[in-house]
Amino acid sequence: MKIKATLFLAALCAVSLNSYAQRGEWTGSNTVWSYDMTKKTAGQDSVGGDNLSLVSTGATEAFLPSPSSGSAIVTSTKGSPSFIHQSGSNASVKVRAANEDGSPAKFSLFGIKEATPVAAISFTITPNHQAKKSDWYIVLGKEALFFKDGKTTLPINKTGSSPNAAVFASFRLQSSEGFGEKAAEKYRFQTREQAELEDDITWANSNTNLFTRGKKHEVEIYANNTMGEQSYTLNGTTYKVPKRSYHLWIDGKKIGADFQANAVRRNQPLDSFLIMSRDAVSGSVGSKNASTIEVRDVKIKYAAR
Repeated sequence: MKIKATLFLAALCAVSLNSYAQRGEWTGSNTVWSYDMTKKTAGQDSVGGDNLSLVSTGATEAFLPSPSSGSAIVTSTKGSPSFIHQSGSNASVKVRAANEDGSPAKFSLFGIKEATPVAAISFTITPNHQAKKSDWYIVLGKEALFFKDGKTTLPINKTGSSPNAAVFASFRLQSSEGFGEKAAEKYRFQTREQAELEDDITWANSNTNLFTRGKKHEVEIYANNTMGEQSYTLNGTTYKVPKRSYHLWIDGKKIGADFQANAVRRNQPLDSFLIMSRDAVSGSVGSKNASTIEVRDVKIKYAAR
């Protein structure tokens, strides 16, 4: 009986692991695009400093491996941020934020040729910090200067500026000594809301229980930028995404209901993805900011046009 019980538990664990790792599929045909970070490039594994703009496209690899289509880039302005590329079986890109306010540090994938207006992106992120304050912005949208220019930052409370028209879905993770006792281990999660360019930008759905310092988290966004309903199946259940909306999953759990799209134009292909630090400042130990985020396993499933 002990042997049978052990085998049953092992099988149950295997099913749970497979279920957690499973990604949803759009109804109908899917085209899969994934960013292969495993390749070791000819240059160095880490770069840092001000005014960086290292783009990899096709046969040209400035720092990161080139995607199968589109481009990969890291950029900085000031405050000496840095980037680390780990190749091999545990491949990742780690971004260390700048040590000055208003100094964006970006890792971006843009111009994906397979893109359609219906996209399911999945990735894992591990945020970490020993800083008095840090913030990270994750963005899915349409290729624009914002995704590839280091000095073009994401507006957080302004209206009508050009980067807003490139954003479909975005959320941010913030840590601050001002958040109280949870600040040491937890991040404040908020979603960005701006349905039209003339609308003000608000940050909603605050939650301090979703992301933990030093822990790897799995994120999935099911985005529908069409004017009709789209459906996907995940773990045997079918979900419907209304027009110009998205669903968000974190660590295998659906967060909220239907999130409304930001101000990107309807029916535009969602061909760009960004992770950016915007306002991180000096850490509590030493003069350099110790705020990082590590990203792995970026994959996008596009529904047929």
